[in-house]
Amino acid sequence: GIAQLFGSPFASFGMKGLINTEDLIGAGYGATFAIITVALISGAIADRSKFGAWAIFVPVWATLVYCPMAFMVWGGGLLGAEGAIGSWAGEAIDFAGGTAVHINAGVAGLILALVIGKRKGFGKDPAQRPHNIPL
Repeated sequence: GIAQLFGSPFASFGMKGLINTEDLIGAGYGATFAIITVALISGAIADRSKFGAWAIFVPVWATLVYCPMAFMVWGGGLLGAEGAIGSWAGEAIDFAGGTAVHINAGVAGLILALVIGKRKGFGKDPAQRPHNIPL
């Protein structure tokens, strides 16, 4: 990793060296949790944003926020047993994704809801019920 904050993006660039290894299962596992995290966030912004903005937000957020946090917890980074915080305060014990997924998604959803604001017309227009089929 780089400064125990994020993994090197060139270590397995393009999944090179992962095909036909057990590490490919780990990559699929990590991708599954990344997708779940984004799905949790989408509930916080339903009926508040346009799909195009969401399509831009997802890869940027996943790259700059989720991936570093996942590395810090699961990849031997800052919060791992050998990390600067983990060795001092104890490693983050995260068997079900509570740190990398749920806390990350909850904070992102809360911040997005606060930044975007209330749903326009919600509570005033009786025809507007909470729903958004794409999200």
